[in-house]
Amino acid sequence: MGPLGRFSHIPETDGGYGLILDKDGNCWYAEFKENDKLGKIDANTLKVTTWAIPTLGGRPRRLTFAPDGSISFAEFTGGKIRHFDPQTGT
Repeated sequence: MGPLGRFSHIPETDGGYGLILDKDGNCWYAEFKENDKLGKIDANTLKVTTWAIPTLGGRPRRLTFAPDGSISFAEFTGGKIRHFDPQTGT
């Protein structure tokens, strides 16, 4: 649900996969497509921010948070496990 407890359509996203919520209620997701990205939807503003993953065609999925707030995910076709730090964007 978006602000004010309503469902919201967010057209800037290109299909979310493996959605997880951080401690602030922001929604993190993977775009499981050829132009792979990690994305974040701000819980208060619904602003979308995306980051390209390192492997073109890696198809990210299965996001999970580490205790320090970083994110780990698998690259389905890239055959890798990746680590993403939301604080630095790397």
